[in-house]
Amino acid sequence: DNYLVPGAVLIVMGMGTVVLLLLAGWRRRGLELVMISLLVALNMGFAVHDLGRISHIAAWDGVGFFFQPFVGVMLFATFFISIGRRFVASLAIAETANLRLEQAVADTRAELANSEARRRTLEIASALEAERDRLMREMHDGIGANLVTAVAVAEQQRQPASTIATLRRALTDLKLTVDSLEPVEGDLVALLASLRHRIASDLAAAGLEVRWQVEICPPLAWLDATNALHVLRLFSEAISNVIQHGKASCIEIGCAPAAAMPGTPPGIIAWVADDGCGLAGDAGSGRGLAHMRMRATSLHGRLDCRSQPGIGTRIQLWLPLARHPATAWPLQADDTRPMPAP
Repeated sequence: DNYLVPGAVLIVMGMGTVVLLLLAGWRRRGLELVMISLLVALNMGFAVHDLGRISHIAAWDGVGFFFQPFVGVMLFATFFISIGRRFVASLAIAETANLRLEQAVADTRAELANSEARRRTLEIASALEAERDRLMREMHDGIGANLVTAVAVAEQQRQPASTIATLRRALTDLKLTVDSLEPVEGDLVALLASLRHRIASDLAAAGLEVRWQVEICPPLAWLDATNALHVLRLFSEAISNVIQHGKASCIEIGCAPAAAMPGTPPGIIAWVADDGCGLAGDAGSGRGLAHMRMRATSLHGRLDCRSQPGIGTRIQLWLPLARHPATAWPLQADDTRPMPAP
């Protein structure tokens, strides 16, 4: 009797444990808990068997030996395997969490580095903008004001026309340089419009009718201050040739998108055309055109000149939308490919 009551209590507690384990296994749909529950239930059955074989109770002989030592080992092994599996799974979860944390730290560091790089870029851009504004003010208020005064003094003193013309060209050249420093955000139309505004008085003085033929063009991301100055000087030279040598009554300035052709990427066509006498004399000797072609090459573009005596001249510049070595027009002495049409 001393062993019967505690044994019965343990059996009842074990059965309750089995019920709880089975309910947990059912809710979690875990095979592991179900197996443990079955082993615990089997252990309870063997406990009843072994309890009846105790000498003080001697309720039955059973199979002739006690099951508890064997079932206990099996139950212990099952719990050990379950705990070990959970420990390994926890280590894997911790390792995965560490890897994710390391990746998050690396991403954060990369983002901080990019943010710092962007901040430095903005600082440099702001410093360049401030310096550019300073240079523009100095050129406008210093050199520009002095040239305007020099032109006025030369006119009042009735200096030779060549002297006045030279001073005016120097003033116009300075204005073009200042215009090239203005941010145009790749807008070629705006750049040509500023050129037209600068030379409007010279065109009017030459008695030239101006035709403005422009279409909406995509922006040129590479059109910075240096390249803008190349474009302005190139077209200023072309317009100057019309005024000085063309003997024209009308000048046309325009630009338009150029469709891609075999071997030529998409770009923009800009031109200066007149109805004058065609290239002749110094203008037709090739020295001015050579300089313009050098500027076109620096822009990764191509300059084309078409001139017929008595009909007029057309200076046409092709510029790529994206400027890199693959888009440069391969200039060759025997290159007979036509320019893309606007």
